[in-house]
Amino acid sequence: MKTKPFYSSLIIAIMIFLIFICINSESGDYKEIDLPKLNFENGENRTEYFPFKKDPECMNFSTRLLQNNSLPPRALVSFMGSGNTLVRTLIEALSGIFTGFDRTFVNEQFYEKGFYGEVRDFRDGSTILQKTHHFLMDNHFEWKSDVFYRFNYVHRFQGRGVLLIRNPFDAIMSTSNLQIPQNGTIPDYAEMDKYLNPQFQHYALKSIARWFIIIQDWLEFGTEVDIIFYEEFIENPLFYTENLLNKLNIPIDEKRKKCLSKNLEGLLEKHHRKKHHNKYPYTQQHILLFRKMIIEASKIVEKRTGRLIPLHKYKCFNNCANLTPYYSTDI
Repeated sequence: MKTKPFYSSLIIAIMIFLIFICINSESGDYKEIDLPKLNFENGENRTEYFPFKKDPECMNFSTRLLQNNSLPPRALVSFMGSGNTLVRTLIEALSGIFTGFDRTFVNEQFYEKGFYGEVRDFRDGSTILQKTHHFLMDNHFEWKSDVFYRFNYVHRFQGRGVLLIRNPFDAIMSTSNLQIPQNGTIPDYAEMDKYLNPQFQHYALKSIARWFIIIQDWLEFGTEVDIIFYEEFIENPLFYTENLLNKLNIPIDEKRKKCLSKNLEGLLEKHHRKKHHNKYPYTQQHILLFRKMIIEASKIVEKRTGRLIPLHKYKCFNNCANLTPYYSTDI
């Protein structure tokens, strides 16, 4: 009988802890934090990349690393295939600061494209944002599902993140290209018959759960999380890139902004697939489950941030009858 007060106190303490997490996750706006002066690495051996090197008027603008401990860690988190590379490209081009990567290995393909921040420890404060696909393992295809691991993962970034959300009907098709090896490289586009098999159907069912969990975890466990909706970003990329940098208190050089505006089309062509499917390889089972997960994710987003997922921009969400000719559907 004497143990009841102890257990009552323990339950109250746990409830207070959970309420604290929820309260700190309510707002999608960043808290005002005092940032040290942004000092770039200098010296003859400094790391630089020139995003506008083919433009004589803009070729001297470079992207560089900051000195260590200049910025706190902050994730750029998304499900694979959601446009993370494109967003990073524009952030680096406008800010002049490299983004990083949360892995212990160097992805040579991205390094060769100029993402030199990937070689740095993502916690050393030298990069503006750090790419992550949340609990995805180093081999790209296995996931850690333990909730305590996922909670700790969010707090590796001290709860700070920018959550990039894309229509899963598109994102899952895009990332499934990674499952189709072509001479060891990531293909730009896979023909439709590559998707019409049991392997893709199984992969899609697993992937929609992972898409949802990323959103749920970061909005439940994060403390300073902003959201970028890919479908809005791609319609006005310069506006949303500038908007994000303003939230991060990163100064913007107006001449550099003009250079990005002038070279924007070229950067989009380089990092955004030009060829897209107009049909989807999803079954009735996929469509029903995807819609359920999207609706639940939208509720979480609205509850935590007051914003709405732009469902009117999600192809196949409202009507898939004309978009899924490979499987009979009356949904």
